[in-house]
Amino acid sequence: MIPALNPAKVALFQRLNITPPTPWTGASPHDWAESVQPGLGSTYGLSKAPMTRAALRALWANTSISVEACFLSTMAWGGMQRGNGRRIWSTRANCLGVCADVRAGRHTPASGFQAFATLRDKKGLPGMGPAYFTKILFFAAPSQDAYILDQWTARSMHLLSGQSAYPAVRKDYPSAAKAEKLKTPQALRVIVDDKVTPVDYVDYCNKVDGLAASLGWHAHQVEERLFSSGGRAPHPWRAEVMLGWTGPTWNFYP
Repeated sequence: MIPALNPAKVALFQRLNITPPTPWTGASPHDWAESVQPGLGSTYGLSKAPMTRAALRALWANTSISVEACFLSTMAWGGMQRGNGRRIWSTRANCLGVCADVRAGRHTPASGFQAFATLRDKKGLPGMGPAYFTKILFFAAPSQDAYILDQWTARSMHLLSGQSAYPAVRKDYPSAAKAEKLKTPQALRVIVDDKVTPVDYVDYCNKVDGLAASLGWHAHQVEERLFSSGGRAPHPWRAEVMLGWTGPTWNFYP
């Protein structure tokens, strides 16, 4: 369970988000799908333009759009590596049923997370961990009460709660080696760990809701600000996360 949030850190989060981050749009769904499998983007009539969060949520809400098209568009939005895209697409029969159930409102955040995690445990979700299947929960669930748990939202929660154990993450070793060698924590990337349980995930969602209530923001705005935005000129909150977070026992400084 995530400890109570630190009021001083919450105030910092609020102050650094006076100006909202640049909206994330990800890759062109059509182009991303074509790079996963030639003809895939055209087969499903995917958008050639990158999609906003609102557009992607509307796609899932439109039941005339196939679950396959929604799934591919979500993975493209999230920037999934093409190799992982090919792996998960080759085994899509394992997970598209869960996606359809989430879309139809047959899952709570807890049961949806558990359904994907069970597939993951059985090696039926190659290349797609919590950071990506919580995107399905976020965009597809009609209740809109599930939030994306990726490296940036997890690390933001760590910073806000003064610990780095919950939600659990693990090193991305190539980026960790680069961060260590260059003494640049900005280079570090982490992965949301499969140790995260449905209870942990619901606790995270509840923390997002509580933060929204305390700040007077919509929960989706809070989640977007926890994720923030990066690039060569990162948003102030993303910069705070990159510089202020090093993990439980990870040393990236001299």
